[in-house]
Amino acid sequence: MPGTDPVQTEVCVDSVAGVRVAAAAGADRVELCSALEVGGLTPSLGLIEAAVDAAVEVRPTGLAPMAVHVLIRCRPGDFCYAPDELALMARDAGAAVSAGADGLVLGALTRAGSVDAPALLRLAEQCRIGSRAGLVTSGNSVESGGRDAPAVTFHRAIDVSADPVAALWDIAALADAGLRVQRVLSSGQARSAAAGVPVLAAMVRAAEQLPLAVMAGAGIRPENVAGVIAGSGVRQVHFSARGRAAALAPPAGSRASMGEQDSQGYGITDPDAVAATITAARAG
Repeated sequence: MPGTDPVQTEVCVDSVAGVRVAAAAGADRVELCSALEVGGLTPSLGLIEAAVDAAVEVRPTGLAPMAVHVLIRCRPGDFCYAPDELALMARDAGAAVSAGADGLVLGALTRAGSVDAPALLRLAEQCRIGSRAGLVTSGNSVESGGRDAPAVTFHRAIDVSADPVAALWDIAALADAGLRVQRVLSSGQARSAAAGVPVLAAMVRAAEQLPLAVMAGAGIRPENVAGVIAGSGVRQVHFSARGRAAALAPPAGSRASMGEQDSQGYGITDPDAVAATITAARAG
């Protein structure tokens, strides 16, 4: 029943340090990305491999292993992909699962703003994992080579879809073609999940009739997470808990530029914010 299951927490991270912070704080899983400043892109293979190792290194005794889910998104911008882009993301998906990822985070839309089922199925079919690793399944549970099928999350492409509730039904229907999606990440089509509570609540009500969950994300903080949970009925939340590290000053006389933000430092995962958000989410 809604409201009775423990709240699941997912931390969006872009570094091995972030994975360790999330694992130590007791998060249920991480979404591993690069380039969070543009909404996240597929991380490197090296980062995926290191993240999978780090997820178990600092996990508190007695807690279940923390899952590592990998974002599959080849570029910023919209979610309408060309054939070459889909082929690239299929390769990335296969490499991520081969590297030990527990799940994949993906999404694609048509130009009309509906779920692009052919694109998603092509992604699943073209990636080398295929039925071997279980992304394409014919049942509710697949094991191959001793590994469970990777979990699949449909990402915030749903927030720019024409109708997010209708999109839920389309996403659930992918299972009939062999691609089973466990959850959908959404802000309720608003700038933040707190502002999108009414739409999130409608999505949660629709999802009660479907074999998938709605996970709230965007702008989730310790001070608003309980309100998002209570107002929308979600039992899964996603947040990044970003902090900032100062950039080292260049040597005297250097005027070189490495990008627009090279003098502004770089983003990090804030341990205190992660711990506080998880505590507030589970208390709510």
